[in-house]
Amino acid sequence: MPTLVLWLFWLLSGCHGLQAPSATAQAGGHLRALGDSRVLSFRRTAVMDTVTAILEGKAVNLCDQHPSPVTVQLVSATASYQAVAAPAGTFRFFHIPAGNYALTATHPACRPLAPSPIKLGSGDIADVKLGMRCR
Repeated sequence: MPTLVLWLFWLLSGCHGLQAPSATAQAGGHLRALGDSRVLSFRRTAVMDTVTAILEGKAVNLCDQHPSPVTVQLVSATASYQAVAAPAGTFRFFHIPAGNYALTATHPACRPLAPSPIKLGSGDIADVKLGMRCR
């Protein structure tokens, strides 16, 4: 039995490491590799987190009189997330569980518009734009 295992390993590995042949021929109960091409190829790749979503966007002050900071809130029935927008108004939320959310932007001198409903699915990358008005 050990000889058979070693023979199978040698057959599949070729003489230059573990490689799988692209074609085989069977004769007399034995398999033989044809050619030097490979069917199996192992390559490590990055895997995207598909359990959560990414939400990014821009908060726009409709009167352009009040500078940052703008606070952006993402709220669901079970969780709440908050971010302060960059001076240009951009914001990002990473690793947000899939679900239904309400998105708002607030500024001390402005009144927010109605919350924007957002539905995020697993692996989604959503891009949104929010607006505010002066009080």
